[in-house]
Amino acid sequence: NDLAKFDTILTDYTHKIIDQEQHEGKTVYVIESIPKPHSPVVWGKQVLKVRADDIYMQSVKILDMLNISERGCKLCATGWYVHTTDVTSEYTLLDYKELPIGVDLSCDLFSVQARKRPLREHPMSIDSRMGWRTIWRNPRRSVLTLAAIAVAVALLVFMLSLQMGTYHAMIENAVTIRTGHIQV
Repeated sequence: NDLAKFDTILTDYTHKIIDQEQHEGKTVYVIESIPKPHSPVVWGKQVLKVRADDIYMQSVKILDMLNISERGCKLCATGWYVHTTDVTSEYTLLDYKELPIGVDLSCDLFSVQARKRPLREHPMSIDSRMGWRTIWRNPRRSVLTLAAIAVAVALLVFMLSLQMGTYHAMIENAVTIRTGHIQV
């Protein structure tokens, strides 16, 4: 997984082999990796497939950076071309349609505290311990309290759906991933 932070995967996650498969005559282990509490990671769970083989310290895949140009006073590659060392006709191409540099982002977005906080603990999330049971056990609670909670939940769901839609549109417009074969 190229998007994960692999330099500390052994210390940030607990690992468990959940399955064993065969692929092209090789044993493949399916490993479930769950982050340890308070680990500064983004993913809530990773499922990794690791092939058992005897290829040690040999190149297996090549990543070529394409279209390197200066953007915002920095050199950036707008295309990534990944292929195996022996078969270059089978490839994965990651081509950025747009690559904005210098976008203002909150410093808190990349803080260690933000990375440690699971998504369910987002500041806008509702904790299940807010007193749902208390509301039903206490008959003196008014219908207005329940209505206020229902409106708050509806607004929260609406805001999160807008936020997710925005992220989806941003990601969809920012990158194109193509896989295929080259005919020589």
